[in-house]
Amino acid sequence: MRIENPAERKFYEIEAVKQNWSESQLKRQYNSSLYERLALSRNKEDVFKLANEGQTIANPKDILKNPLTMEFLGLEEKPSYSETDFEQAIISKLQQFIIEL
Repeated sequence: MRIENPAERKFYEIEAVKQNWSESQLKRQYNSSLYERLALSRNKEDVFKLANEGQTIANPKDILKNPLTMEFLGLEEKPSYSETDFEQAIISKLQQFIIEL
């Protein structure tokens, strides 16, 4: 993969190794802009740290974090979502959700 931004490239390299991503998983994460999505909710210092170290586990709750790509739900972009947000979007687009699975 050709990624111009060295920090972004390093992030994907680290995450691919840490998460044991296959080539298709890596492409999906890149095409879904995982780096940009994570960077939107962080300050510049944290983005630099993210690029150099990957996602770090600071407390037990972080172990459960798993960035999901659910662009097919058409939710507006927010830093975080509630379970109710997902539930309502999934119910309204149940057919597309089943196809995506």
